[in-house]
Amino acid sequence: MRIAATLAEAQAIPAILRQRQSGGSWVVYEPGDAVPPELWPAPPIPGIGFAQSLWDGIEKPFKLLSEPANGEPLVADAAGRVLVSLDDEGGVVVKNLTAGGFLSSKNSFAIEEFDGDFSSVMFAVADSAGRCPLVIREDGSIDGTISSGVRMPVAPVSRRAQGLPVLRCEINHYLVSGQSLSVAGSNGVTTFDATDYRFSSGMSVKTENVAQTLVPLENDNTHGILFSAVNQLKFFAKGAVGYTPDEQYTTEYKTLASGHGVSGQGIDALSKGGTTGAYENGMFQVDEGVRLSGSSSYCIPGVIYIQNHANSGMVPTTYRDKLIQLKNNYASDITSKTNQQTRPRFFVYQSANEQTSWVGTPEYAPRAADGTLMACEVDPEIVLIGPAYWVPHADGVHFTGPGYLDFGQLTGKVIYKVCYRGEDWKPLQPTQIVALKPNVVFLRFNVPEPPLVLDTSMVTDPGNYGFELRDDTGNVGIDSVVLVGRDCVRIALTRALGTNASISYAWYAVGGAPGGPATGPRGNLRDSDTAVGWFRPQTPLYNWCVRFKKSIPYTAT
Repeated sequence: MRIAATLAEAQAIPAILRQRQSGGSWVVYEPGDAVPPELWPAPPIPGIGFAQSLWDGIEKPFKLLSEPANGEPLVADAAGRVLVSLDDEGGVVVKNLTAGGFLSSKNSFAIEEFDGDFSSVMFAVADSAGRCPLVIREDGSIDGTISSGVRMPVAPVSRRAQGLPVLRCEINHYLVSGQSLSVAGSNGVTTFDATDYRFSSGMSVKTENVAQTLVPLENDNTHGILFSAVNQLKFFAKGAVGYTPDEQYTTEYKTLASGHGVSGQGIDALSKGGTTGAYENGMFQVDEGVRLSGSSSYCIPGVIYIQNHANSGMVPTTYRDKLIQLKNNYASDITSKTNQQTRPRFFVYQSANEQTSWVGTPEYAPRAADGTLMACEVDPEIVLIGPAYWVPHADGVHFTGPGYLDFGQLTGKVIYKVCYRGEDWKPLQPTQIVALKPNVVFLRFNVPEPPLVLDTSMVTDPGNYGFELRDDTGNVGIDSVVLVGRDCVRIALTRALGTNASISYAWYAVGGAPGGPATGPRGNLRDSDTAVGWFRPQTPLYNWCVRFKKSIPYTAT
């Protein structure tokens, strides 16, 4: 730091900041000097020139940091210089590296999605007026071509089609298998579109049920999840109750719904060649669909599989492998029978009731629900609808009548997005977990409809909103759980993490505890989806966070 008597002398000195004193002299901060943040002038209005200076002056690509640095770093350039970080209160701090000063501090900036090419945006920095000087993309590059004063409205990420193969025919056959949850129905439910189909003998057809015909879809008080799902799909596609029809909808799009699950059975008995004959009944339904479609185009966009409970004692990796094999058998046999070019998607769920088979066990960690998540993480053809802990349970194992409809409406929403719209839809799940400080853990999530919400109304708080941390010395106390931005959670701990640290959510339960939103394994983290159900609009179709346990650090692949 040097003192200059006049402005001309001050301008002759290379400086990062010049400050005029009351007596007319100037304080000059030279490169390398530490300048108190309060001395920096107000930042300019973000515009093309400012953003371009960021682009030109910062080494690329950016990267997320997993090691502690100044404060709690979020994003740094290739040289390790921190661009975006968090303060201790969860506020966002943005540094202008070209000028060497702070662009903003505390909470005057908010993380918002960028209404442009969503396919690769990690997050954008926007001010309170919605002006967006900086977009950071998933590959670490930045977008510095945002005009001054442009409003950046937030659009739901999951409503944007991603160009995946879409399978739409005149007759679109959806099948369901699993154990009792896949079979049970609900009374009093009507059909949304009377032009859709089921088989003449009902929703369930076995190999001995020959001479089938196609009849209008009606509720036969079975297969409530599937019945609700196909009606919900048509509700979104055809348009009703304030929803405009999907721009791709045609009246020729019909659904055919059938099920072949068996109550109380595990994955082996329900698989190809299993003791129940369930799989073979499903293939018979496919044959009948092909036969009865006649000259109409026919395909199977998706198979729903609702099963976990009977395999509560199976090793998770074994369940994962069996689930993937079952999915591959369905895909191979279906495409062989229908000659469709696109393989059907395989939709699964995570139960909240496995612990009911382990009465007297002090602590139970899920097996089948764990294996289900593993399968979804490695096989893109397997789509996780979501967890079931938010659904009311009648007896701790099975849903209530309305619960079947609610989960069916959620299933229909996901099928609509994946099969009808071709969206690369994924559930609310962690994508990165890092310990930014020894006692601070930061989680970033894939959020279908941001922002994140901690909801203790639909699901009671089991403690710390369902989060739990452990290391080699045991449980780690949680001081606070705070939402940061639109897609992140910050967890402050009562002590530093030790070796082999892990974090879980909605994971552990006491053996015998009933499942449901007020008992058993559960959590309070959801998104802000505004979608409504066709038959039960009073139940919000939020996407609740999947049940998970991950080592720290963790990055989704």
